[in-house]
Amino acid sequence: MSAFNRLLTLTATFCHHTKAKLFCIVAVILFSLTCSVSQAALGDNQGGSFGQSDFLTVDEAFQLDVDVMDGTLWVNATIAPEYYLYQHRFKFSPNNASLGKPLFPPAKPKYDEAFGDTKVYYQQVSIPIAISSAAESWSVEITYQGCAEKGLCYPPETKTFSFPKKSALALLPSSSTPNNSPSSPNNGSGVDLTNASAIASMLTNQSLWLILGIFFVAGIGLALTPCVFPMYPILSGIVAGQKDKSTQHAFWLSMSYIQGAAIAYALLGALFAYLGNGIQADFQAPWIRWATFGLFIALALSMFDVYHIQLPSFMRQKIDQLNQKQRGGSYVGVAMMGVLSTVVVSPCTTAPLAGALIYISQSGNVLTGALALYALGLGIGLPLLTIGTSAGKIMPRSGAWMNSVKTILGFAMIAVGWSLVGDLVPHQVYLVGWASILFAAVLMLSGKGILRPWVKLGWHGMRSAVAGMAILFLYTAYVGASSPLNLLADKDNTPELAFENVETVAALEAALAKAAAQGKPAMLDLYADWCVACKEFDHITFADAGVQTHLGDFTLLRADLTANDADDKALMQALDIVGLPTILFYPPDTDEDPTQRVTGFLGPQAFIQHLKDL
Repeated sequence: MSAFNRLLTLTATFCHHTKAKLFCIVAVILFSLTCSVSQAALGDNQGGSFGQSDFLTVDEAFQLDVDVMDGTLWVNATIAPEYYLYQHRFKFSPNNASLGKPLFPPAKPKYDEAFGDTKVYYQQVSIPIAISSAAESWSVEITYQGCAEKGLCYPPETKTFSFPKKSALALLPSSSTPNNSPSSPNNGSGVDLTNASAIASMLTNQSLWLILGIFFVAGIGLALTPCVFPMYPILSGIVAGQKDKSTQHAFWLSMSYIQGAAIAYALLGALFAYLGNGIQADFQAPWIRWATFGLFIALALSMFDVYHIQLPSFMRQKIDQLNQKQRGGSYVGVAMMGVLSTVVVSPCTTAPLAGALIYISQSGNVLTGALALYALGLGIGLPLLTIGTSAGKIMPRSGAWMNSVKTILGFAMIAVGWSLVGDLVPHQVYLVGWASILFAAVLMLSGKGILRPWVKLGWHGMRSAVAGMAILFLYTAYVGASSPLNLLADKDNTPELAFENVETVAALEAALAKAAAQGKPAMLDLYADWCVACKEFDHITFADAGVQTHLGDFTLLRADLTANDADDKALMQALDIVGLPTILFYPPDTDEDPTQRVTGFLGPQAFIQHLKDL
């Protein structure tokens, strides 16, 4: 019997023996009503202390089910109103099977007493996990944990689901998600194209046609990034070097170049599915880049009319038979140049590209991933197609001016080649090389006359400007600055970030353990000298005072993967890295969340916002 009930019984006994029975009974009734209201209010205020029967059981609050479709395990959770599940508390332990990494959809940030700042799911969540392999019969143990908004937290719950092998073998692409899977937040128009994991999840969830459309649009945007800029002078040089200057011929040459580039992207996806990570870095081996530099020098010399590049006669006859309707220039050769430009000249990894590669590696669905990358390549090629076609249209009839144009394009070829090997030589040698290229251009172009009427400064003014740039490069090398732009920058107020270098998996684990012991988050920057966007991070984003302020509490780690040796490859494989640049963030008390990675360049403001969202 509760204290309240005992008090009520004693009071009733007292009233039975008193003369003022009616008054006493009324007082007891009023007292009991007051206590009942107070008890109810106390129960409401203290949540778990009173009335715990009002809370749902763990199975009522969180209804978990699974499904297998297209080689993917779908984990679906329906969450009761005013309850939530922690993202970081999901654990998946397969038995007699191998699973890829779970592709968590974006979660909502929340602060609670149990874990502090964390991320949670409300209402429903669907988590796809690629099935790499499975035995005749297999199972998966799923651990999860959640809480009620009123303060009650459940202990971790584990459920086991069993499957026959046939459930893991449906690897053909599907046009929709499983029927009982809730729609992913990363739907067609809302997918975050800066988040590789979100893009990989989108590839799993959406229809093939929607995937192709999204990647085509993403490719158009990527065409304006520095990674693609070297392709513009290459294509312009190809068009300018043809005898036939018609718009139609320029269009088909440009289309051939773009098709070669798009096919290279698709082949990259297929190779990635079979050979694994590190393909991008393999193509950046020093000997490959020096060979490519030599190829561009050879092309430049042909533009200078030192010699004419021709295939053996038997090969020319075969190509002529394939291109009987052409008037100068092999479409096949131009397409091969597009392949080379994609593989070697444009080595950057962007989030859409990384997302497709993650999807391919985890699902084994080569077809969808390759088609997505092909659409990405076509999108990148659209601005190239416009410029290449226009190059044929705006050029006047043949004349003496063409010698000047060919010379300029020849030096553009040399410049592209030199940029590929810049990190393989001392930095001062690299700057002197740029000065030499510019001085040589001035000397060779002297006396060529005005190229076009719209060059208002005239040829002599342009020549002086190029000579001035060459002198600026020499002076930059002399004073030891990193680039001519840094001569004008105020370096006193924005010191460079101090990164701790980690070269192996063991070194990384030791550095992360040290940061965790200090209660500090860690940021790992995966860098290489051949990565253009990596250098953009250094010169633009990491040099920003606001970014440095927000990184003040982080332990800053960097893995230099320029050499692409065995240790570098082991580190990339351990971290499941598809390309550079990639930046990882490690909270001090939990594992790294792959959905929070940065893949591809982000400017200072976008990077600061990403840090705030962690």
